[in-house]
Amino acid sequence: MHQYAGGWQTKEQQLIAAVKAHQPQQVRRLLALHADPNARDGAQRETALHAACRFSDGASLALLLLDAGADADAADADGWTAAHWAAYHNAEPTLRLLLSRGAQVHLVNHRGEAPLHWACKNNCARAVRALGTSPAVELERRCARQESARDWAVRHGADEALRELWLLTDAAKDAEGG
Repeated sequence: MHQYAGGWQTKEQQLIAAVKAHQPQQVRRLLALHADPNARDGAQRETALHAACRFSDGASLALLLLDAGADADAADADGWTAAHWAAYHNAEPTLRLLLSRGAQVHLVNHRGEAPLHWACKNNCARAVRALGTSPAVELERRCARQESARDWAVRHGADEALRELWLLTDAAKDAEGG
């Protein structure tokens, strides 16, 4: 435990705070002190990896956490995984890192929404492209409202993401011989 102005914090709370403050040296120090990279914070049940995925340049923080044993597929209270957060924030390098470490891009949140849905809603073309490199991505997966990621891109005017989806769809058809 460490005292700060608001009270006492565990190593794990300090770790999540250091990630949110984008302090890689502090993250390294806390991980060296065996802070649990899978610890949850607050009612949202967020992990340090979820916080790292909210930065477009969070790949270096994510790498530290994954190397320390962070679960790439841990879900928060709403069912969002690190891949959801990286896709939502167009954090392509972080998303590619997660994929290289075996993150499951087909996992959905509590409303049936995959990371691809959120990449499309926010017009995150780089994230769509990164997700498309995974053979597990389901381009036509529908959420609980029976909408595909393409539907979300159209509804939100996400032209760049929609263009990437078309390219991925064409590539998939070519690979199937059609």
